[in-house]
Amino acid sequence: MRNTMHNAGFQTQENQSIEIFDIYSIINKDRIVIKLSKDSSNDLNFQDQLLLQEQIIKLIFKINLLIPINDFIKHRFSDLGFTM
Repeated sequence: MRNTMHNAGFQTQENQSIEIFDIYSIINKDRIVIKLSKDSSNDLNFQDQLLLQEQIIKLIFKINLLIPINDFIKHRFSDLGFTM
């Protein structure tokens, strides 16, 4: 899916399928299969795009939970006063 974003929406690799089944989804609780066909543009509708984005956000949250709280990555601009 990521590669199609870099290739103007075209799947340049072999045929791929992404299956999403998330009973806790707020977008769609059904089993969804997204098919990407080689040398074709993806044809995701708006709801499937939202579902995919929801899943990516959930993965980011899960990854963040694995990072120890005491780990700190200092941004190079923080010493210049650019802090939030």
